Amino acid sequence: MGPGQIGKYRWARTPSQHGYCSPVAVPTLIPTIIPTIIPTLIFGGSFDPPHRRHFEVAFEAARELGCHRLLVVPAARSPLREGSPRFDDATRLAMARAAFEVHPVRDLGLEVRVLDLELRRGGTSFTVDTLRTLTAEFGLSRGTTFLLVGSDQALQFPKWREWGSILRELARLAVVARPPHDVGALERILAEAIPGAPGASIVVLPLEPVDLSSGEIRSRLDRGESIADLVTPEVAAIIRGAAKAS
Repeated sequence: MGPGQIGKYRWARTPSQHGYCSPVAVPTLIPTIIPTIIPTLIFGGSFDPPHRRHFEVAFEAARELGCHRLLVVPAARSPLREGSPRFDDATRLAMARAAFEVHPVRDLGLEVRVLDLELRRGGTSFTVDTLRTLTAEFGLSRGTTFLLVGSDQALQFPKWREWGSILRELARLAVVARPPHDVGALERILAEAIPGAPGASIVVLPLEPVDLSSGEIRSRLDRGESIADLVTPEVAAIIRGAAKAS
């Protein structure tokens, strides 16, 4: 407290009937803390196992969309996928962390987190539930939150639980082309497949189509062929370890 100030009062030179300065109350200014909303890309999937194009596309998409955070969410069980994953939950989580968190992304200024949210929840993984949880936990905003999917998944989007609520309230859809689709025709195809989508809720990314799948990796493993060109060395090491343990 300095001269001319008592508590929250500042002495102002206002004449009084006694010739002294009268204390004038000065309102205390309380700074308003505005929460920072970080543009976020969310990438879910079985990652059974994660291949090179998984993390390449995720990082390319984050850069294209101006996202500073990438949340990767391995699914417990996909509602539109038949059968169970080849690798158990713990192995798929370890592989996802090896693929996404170990990969050097410091130069991109991208925060990368692999979350076990759906694996801990168990059962069938519904994206709308996960998005609501992440929105509450990370303070996400629909306008700066993107859900990354391939064009094959995007075409099935009307089958997703509460897909309209996802687009209206929780996130925008960021779509990467997969064969046989190409970027040029994808906007028209999606407009026909998802006619009720709110305006500007679907973004087709101008990225190289993803012509690689986890199924191809599993097929090579069944044939005893090398997968070194399809996965990172860290993921390959986890797969070898899982094979020895089985």
